[in-house]
Amino acid sequence: LTCLNQSTADVNLDNVTNVYNWNVSSASILLLNLPFDINSSATAKDYSGNGNNATLAASPNNPVWNSSGRTGGAYTFNDNESMNITKSSTLNATYNFSIEFWYNPKDLDGGDNIILTNSPDLTVNNGEIFIEQASSSLSTTLRNSGGSIIARTSSSVLTQDVWQHIVIVE
Repeated sequence: LTCLNQSTADVNLDNVTNVYNWNVSSASILLLNLPFDINSSATAKDYSGNGNNATLAASPNNPVWNSSGRTGGAYTFNDNESMNITKSSTLNATYNFSIEFWYNPKDLDGGDNIILTNSPDLTVNNGEIFIEQASSSLSTTLRNSGGSIIARTSSSVLTQDVWQHIVIVE
């Protein structure tokens, strides 16, 4: 969970982003926390405590960081640009979960844009998750380990060039 504290500043009065990791009994309840707060052309830091840093694709397919994000920074993705998170047992949710992110689509007229997908090696309850934008619609598909769809949603909720807070609950 990322929180922007409006009362914090450094000695030069620069804006500061506070990143919080929520714990229960000294263990993080977050599987992954990537606020994109640091300008890096190689890695997006995971603040969950699980060490699941995202590696940005090599040039020319690397997303570009900019400071105009909702909470300190953002990556701009075009065409085949991507980032990868290595397989880890800490990403295997065995309980109900939520996915939360800020999204600012620059184009609602183009083709499908994959926002999040996991390979067969990265599982959610031993299944699959897929989130994509198609025009102004956002759709989510969850599949169980047998490949059967357990949930599918689609909604025309996206507005071009506006930050939108997206929350998906399983």
